[in-house]
Amino acid sequence: MSGMTNEILTSVLSGVGIGVLYVLSAYMTFRYALSRGQRMFLIIALGGIGIRLFVAISVITLVLVLSPVNQPAFLGGFFAVFVLGLILEVLMLHRSQLAASQKTGDPTGAGSSNV
Repeated sequence: MSGMTNEILTSVLSGVGIGVLYVLSAYMTFRYALSRGQRMFLIIALGGIGIRLFVAISVITLVLVLSPVNQPAFLGGFFAVFVLGLILEVLMLHRSQLAASQKTGDPTGAGSSNV
């Protein structure tokens, strides 16, 4: 392989790696939030999103500034995994909301109004 191909592959894999860490941390946050009860779920889930985004943007910025990566390849690898992770996160949240609504008998999935 040529040097340019190696650089692109390394950049894509680096972006994918950071994306996978982001998705895994989202999953772990989601599982933790589920175990904390309905009142704390939303606080933990939204707080986790904010913290994960801050950390991800910080790491991406450091990599782009300090590492000799191919920027489009790195960002493409990250965002491909990031978007897939967001889709999975929304599906997990939707599924948990449906399960909660089935427990309470609320067909709208809105849950209790005593939040």
